[in-house]
Amino acid sequence: GVPMALHLDHGTSIEQCTEAIQAGFSSVMIDGSKQPFEDNVALTQKVVALGRNSGVAVEAELGLVPAGHGQVAADVPEESMTEPDKAVEFVEKTQVGTLAIAFGNAHGWYKGRPKLDFDRLAEIRGLLDIPIVFHGASGIIEEDLKRSIGIGISKVNIDTELRRAFTAGVKEALAENDNADPRALLNPAMAKMTEVVLEKIRVLGSGGHA
Repeated sequence: GVPMALHLDHGTSIEQCTEAIQAGFSSVMIDGSKQPFEDNVALTQKVVALGRNSGVAVEAELGLVPAGHGQVAADVPEESMTEPDKAVEFVEKTQVGTLAIAFGNAHGWYKGRPKLDFDRLAEIRGLLDIPIVFHGASGIIEEDLKRSIGIGISKVNIDTELRRAFTAGVKEALAENDNADPRALLNPAMAKMTEVVLEKIRVLGSGGHA
C-alpha cells in the first residue's frame, strides 16, 4: 500500500539505463559528471529521450561528487562543485527531470563535518524549477540535513551509513556466536539498517507522506 520507486543509481551508459528500463525500473540516473560538460549534456539528452518514451523518470549529475572507499575528505575542492549558471544551461539543454549537484558533499564517510556550501545550494535552487538531489548524505548531522531540505533539496541519497549499520549487525551477531549459521546473521544486520532508516525518515520529515 506504499508507493515505491525502483531506481538505478549512477548509471554510466545508455546501454545500462536501457537495460534497467526494460527490466521495469521506474527511475534511472545517468551519471556523466566525470565527462566534459558537452559530453555530459549529450549523454543525458539521449537517456532523457529514452525515459520520455518509456514513462521513466531520469536523474543526472552536474559537478563532481567525490567518491572514496572508507573515509572521504570533509573539505571538498570548490572547483568540483556545481556552477549555478552551468546548472541552468544543463537543465535547459537536457530537460532532465531531477539534478544531483555538488555543493561540498561526497560519497563515503566523512573525516569530520563536511563544509557544505549552502549559499551555492540556495543560488542553484533559485535558478532551477526541478527537484535537486543530495548525494553523499551518510553521516551528515541532523542540523545540516534539515537546513539542506529547508533550502530546497527534494531527494537525499544515503548508502554508506546503511552499509555500516548492516556490517555492525553482522559483527555483533558473530561476536555472540562465531559459528552461527550465515542466515542467522541477516536478521540482526537488517534490524540495524532498519534503525537507521527509521531515524532518517524522522530527520528528513518523510513520515506519513507516502
